[in-house]
Amino acid sequence: MPNASLSISMSTLTSRSPLTIESSESPFSLSERRLPGSCVLTTEKSDANLLYLRTELENLIQELPVVADVAVAGIADEAAGEVPRAYIVLKKGAELSESAVVGHVKDRVVKYKQLAGGVKFVKEIPRNAAGKVLRHQLHLLGAQLDD
Repeated sequence: MPNASLSISMSTLTSRSPLTIESSESPFSLSERRLPGSCVLTTEKSDANLLYLRTELENLIQELPVVADVAVAGIADEAAGEVPRAYIVLKKGAELSESAVVGHVKDRVVKYKQLAGGVKFVKEIPRNAAGKVLRHQLHLLGAQLDD
């Protein structure tokens, strides 16, 4: 479907609101804004590998019985721009390998949603008082673990 367009209206769309919509045909990405409260979505094959849903991956990983908590965040990648990485807290005394997590996800999602950024095991996921993942701190933690 070369350069197909879909117009939608969203009353709460702001400049900081990430937007990803998927169809059976291909992923859509936000390409431009027109009137207040509306945007235009276009398909772009080159961006297909950037579109993944953190919640979808987190829910899949949470299915593993030894996982106490999980968060997924993007990390920089030269070829794709950004790829997903999972940060996992295991239950006490539990063991899990990175390859087991990657394999679990790989069997359930399409290629561009797989954990190309790998898996890091951490003691806790940084969250604010409301329980929201602090992705900036997660990125900093990931950088420390990469060193």
